Amino acid sequence: MEIHGKPGRLVELRKSDIRVPEYQREVDWPRIKRGAKEFDWFLFGVLYVSYRSPDYYVVDGRHRLEMTRLLPDVDMVPCMGFDFNGPEHEAEIFVKLQRYRKPLVTKDMHGAELFAGGEFGAVARQAENFVEGLDCETVPLASIRRLVKSKPEAFHRVAPLIRALVGPVALHKDFIKAIVYLADVMPDLEQHADRMMGMGYERLMLGMQTYHQQDARISKVASPRLKADALRWALFEHGYSLESITRDGVEVGARVAAG
Repeated sequence: MEIHGKPGRLVELRKSDIRVPEYQREVDWPRIKRGAKEFDWFLFGVLYVSYRSPDYYVVDGRHRLEMTRLLPDVDMVPCMGFDFNGPEHEAEIFVKLQRYRKPLVTKDMHGAELFAGGEFGAVARQAENFVEGLDCETVPLASIRRLVKSKPEAFHRVAPLIRALVGPVALHKDFIKAIVYLADVMPDLEQHADRMMGMGYERLMLGMQTYHQQDARISKVASPRLKADALRWALFEHGYSLESITRDGVEVGARVAAG
């Protein structure tokens, strides 16, 4: 197995002495300003820098470098220095670093936050408690986590209703977004629990799909608010009812029938 390159060396450099090479991308200044406000050396790590006598150039870590430039109390920054074969070689390594990085998937992040516990893992714990109370095996974990964080009051109000409605069927992310966002604008939604249970989860989903099909402007990537409108329509729209479409005795869809 061939090993390429040479090990780097740990160096500490003054932030003002580190130059930005010509191949670097545009920076995300809002992200940099947020990072500077919450600066943490544990998250900073080290910058990858290249030594081109007499200067050092940042190869990886430009955003972190710019964060330190917004912080008067930070002068020296830890770096891993490498002797690259010119700026073209630096650019090649820069691209490879971005390409080979694997973002942390929701499941892995969720497990790590549960392990961390405390306030940091509070959202993960609440989401996990909800998932553990479900009978279904397939759940949209990323959507559940976002809703627990963004709409905590509405989520906890309708959580028992979701469990009762869904049963062992796979929980669809469109439905949980719709019911939580609807609860957010309808404080009395739980009072209609009997109506929802009477219709059942699958027919409510069919109603939402039918609502979207009536308007070509509403796509499959409709916002949570539009999904909530679809659920509201399936539940409460006057003058219409849903008529099942069956094939070989199996319900495969729904259409709008005059009520």
